Amino acid sequence: MIGQFVDLFDQRKYGFNYLAAIGFFLGGVAGWFLWFLSNVVLDRGVQFGFSIGSFGQIILINLVFAFVFVGLCHIIKRDIFLPFAAGLAQIILGILYRSIGLYGAQVFNFHSIMMNFIWSFFMAGSLILFFRSIGMKPLSFLLGFVVGSILGDFFQLVFFSPPMGFFIRMLLIQVAEALITGFLFYKGLSIHLKKREIPLKAAYSVVTTQDLAVKYFGNEAGMTGAGVVAVGKFRKVAINPFKVRGKYRGKGSMRVDEQGVKLFGRHVFSLAARFGIGAVIFFGSLIITTALTGGAAYFAPGLIPLYFLMEYGILKRENISIPFSALKSYVVDPKDNLIAISFEGSTWCTPAVLNTENWRNILRALREKAPQLDSNPKITLD
Repeated sequence: MIGQFVDLFDQRKYGFNYLAAIGFFLGGVAGWFLWFLSNVVLDRGVQFGFSIGSFGQIILINLVFAFVFVGLCHIIKRDIFLPFAAGLAQIILGILYRSIGLYGAQVFNFHSIMMNFIWSFFMAGSLILFFRSIGMKPLSFLLGFVVGSILGDFFQLVFFSPPMGFFIRMLLIQVAEALITGFLFYKGLSIHLKKREIPLKAAYSVVTTQDLAVKYFGNEAGMTGAGVVAVGKFRKVAINPFKVRGKYRGKGSMRVDEQGVKLFGRHVFSLAARFGIGAVIFFGSLIITTALTGGAAYFAPGLIPLYFLMEYGILKRENISIPFSALKSYVVDPKDNLIAISFEGSTWCTPAVLNTENWRNILRALREKAPQLDSNPKITLD
C-alpha cells in the first residue's frame, strides 16, 4: 500500500522513474516558451530575444533539477524530509549556476538563495500535501504544482517587490506552467507504474483499505444485506469515557459486518494539512485581491472563518474498514442517540461519533462481535 508520496518512487519495487523526470523537465521548458511568447506579444521582444545559447541554458537547468528532484524522491524515505532536501538542492544548484555565469546575480546573493529554497520547498510540500489528501489522481498533482507556484510568487512579491503588472503576468504564466508540469509529471509517473503493473488505485488509506465496493452513502439496501447499517450525522462531540471529540463530520453511515466496522463519510484533514490549506487560502486571497485591485486593497479571511472552514467545510471523504482486531472500544449515549467507536489508526479519523436512530442495532452487533470492548456495558437494549 502506498502511504507516502515518496512511496511512489520506491526504486527497489518500481525502478527509477525516468518518465516522471521527463514530464517535470518538459513542463519547465514549456514555461520558458510561455515567457518567450508573452515577451514577443506584449513587449515585442524588448526584454529578451531567442538564442540557441539561452535556450540551451534553459534545457540544462530544467533537465538537471527534474532528475535531481526525482532522484531525491527515490532516495528519501519519509515525506517530511523531501521539501527541505529539494530546497537545499536548489540552493546548491543556484550557487553553482551563478558561479559559472548561467545566472547574472552574485554567487551568494541572499534573496536568490532564499527564493531557490522557498520555491522548491513549497513545490515539494504542496505535492505531498495534496497527494496525501486526494490520492493518486491528476488533481493532486495539478493542485500541488499550482499551489506551490502561487506561494513562491507571493514570496517573490515580498522579496523583490516587482511592478504589479509584471507580477500579474508572472503569476498567470507560472500557474499555466504549473498546470502543464503537474499534468506531465502525473502522466510520466502513471505510465511508469502501469508498465510495472502497479494499480493506480493504490491510494493513501488511514487504517486498512478503502471500501471501494460501497460508495459514499451508497445503496442502503445493498449494505444491509451484508451487515447492520446505521445512517445519520457524524458529530464533533465527546462521549464519556472518550476524551477526544469525533473526527468525522456531517452525513454518513456506519456498518458492522463479519469483517469489522466500516465508516462512510468525511473527516477532518491532519493538522499539518489543515494548516497548509489554510495558509494557501490566506495567502492566495491576499495575492488575488492585491492583483485585482492593483495594490490598492487586499483581503484575507481571519482565523475564525478559517477554523470553521477547516473543521466543517473542507473535509476529506474517506470510507474506511476497521477490523475487530483494530477496534479499541465503543460507547453509546442513549439520550442523544449517539454511538462512538475508537480504533487504531490515524488520529484524524478516530474516534467517530454518529448521531443515529439506529444506534441500538449497531450496539447489539458490536456486543455480539466484541463484547469486551463495550465501555458502558450497563446500558440495556429494549
